[in-house]
Amino acid sequence: PNPAGAGTVRDHLLFRSNNAGTSWTPLPLTGFTLMPNSVIHIAGIRKDDATHLYARVEFIDNTTTDAFYVSTNSGAAWTEIDHAPNPFSAFAVRGNGDLVDGTPTTGVKVSHNDGAQWTAVANSPHVNCLVENSAGELWACTQNYGVGQAVSDDAGIMKSTDLATWSKVLRYQDLTDA
Repeated sequence: PNPAGAGTVRDHLLFRSNNAGTSWTPLPLTGFTLMPNSVIHIAGIRKDDATHLYARVEFIDNTTTDAFYVSTNSGAAWTEIDHAPNPFSAFAVRGNGDLVDGTPTTGVKVSHNDGAQWTAVANSPHVNCLVENSAGELWACTQNYGVGQAVSDDAGIMKSTDLATWSKVLRYQDLTDA
């Protein structure tokens, strides 16, 4: 039991199923930095290797810092590959193996070597979500108007095939009907 006023203690749990969800096996949390406020999210799986996983942990410092982790052994152990003092909001594993992450305030970064090194993408939008479609287009929820420290991208949705050029797909001010 918790002392009065101590709040709820969060159990950090991670499970894997090898039979389409009929049964689940608990996984160790080896390699994660976890605090009482931390939350674990599965962020991606490599298309060419289902044992190669990515996870995001919110609040590794118990306040604002998030981190991404990689596991190459079906979640038995994890290694941190990136962290940021502003929470991440977007992550994508591209078909070519590149990793892309981003925030609404700092924009997009890319890794060509499974997270060992990251490069800021020049002139990238400020993203809230990322997804790659079967055509290799990376779609992003972006800052149409800008809020707080996030600069306006003048579009709510943008896309790119090369991360260098971003096309505006939807601008909220152009909508005329519900």
